[in-house]
Amino acid sequence: MSLSFTGIGGTTDADPFLVTARSFNFGDMHVGATSPAQSVTITNVSGDVQSPNFAGGAVPGGNFPGSQNCAGKTFAPGESCQFIYQFVPGGEGSVSGTTNFAIDGAAYTLNFQGNGIDPFLVTPLSFNFNETLIGQMSAPQFVTITNVSSATLSPNFAGGAVPGGNFPGSQNCAGKTFAPGESCQFQYAFMPTIEGVIFGTTSFAIDGKTRTLNFTGGTGTVPPNPSQVPLPASITLLALGLLGLFGVQQRSRRT
Repeated sequence: MSLSFTGIGGTTDADPFLVTARSFNFGDMHVGATSPAQSVTITNVSGDVQSPNFAGGAVPGGNFPGSQNCAGKTFAPGESCQFIYQFVPGGEGSVSGTTNFAIDGAAYTLNFQGNGIDPFLVTPLSFNFNETLIGQMSAPQFVTITNVSSATLSPNFAGGAVPGGNFPGSQNCAGKTFAPGESCQFQYAFMPTIEGVIFGTTSFAIDGKTRTLNFTGGTGTVPPNPSQVPLPASITLLALGLLGLFGVQQRSRRT
C-alpha cells in the first residue's frame, strides 16, 4: 500500500522579530540640551522562546546618543526590548544620522533627524540715545542675554567693546554659568566727545556665534560757556546805549 501526502511547510526565513519604529524626527532642540527619548521596540512575534544575538546600533557623530536593554535577553513569545535614542545637537542647523543593527544576522536600518537652535536670546540689538552734552554720560541701556534652553550652560564670551570711546560699556556675563531661564547684561551709555550725531557698532560672540550691536547717539552739544551765552535783549540795548553815551562824552571833550 502506498500513501501520498500533500502539505505547505512554514517558511524558514520568516523573521521572528518585529522592529518598529525605524525613522525618528526630534524637531527643534536647543544646542547643548538633550531631547526626550524615542525608542525602537523589538518584539518576539514568533510562537517560540528566542535568545537572539544583537550587534551594532550606535549612531556615528555623537548627536544621537543611544542605549538598549536587548543584548543577552531571552524573549518569551510577545516579549519586547528597546533601543533608546536622544538628540543632543552640537551646533545650530539641521542634523541627520543613520545606523544599522542586526538581530541574528538580520540587518535593520534606523534614520534620525533633528534641528539645533540657538540656546541664547539676545535683545535688543539696536540702541538710540537722547541728546547728551559733550563730556557727560547718558543713562545706561542694556543688552539682555537669556538662556532659553532646558540645559545649564557655561558659554564663552568674546568682544563687545565699541570703538571710538563714545559708547562706553561693561558686562556681567563672562565666566557665568546659566541655569535655564537665567540672564546677564551688557551695559552701554552715550558719552559724546564731539558735536553731531554719532554712530557706533560692535560685535560679540557667545560660544563662537557672533551678534552685532548698533548704536546712535543724539547730537552731542557743547556745554554752555558763560562768555558765549547771548545776553537778553534789554541788557544788550542798555549796553549799546551806554557805549553811545560814552562816545558822545568822548567827542564833547575834544571840542
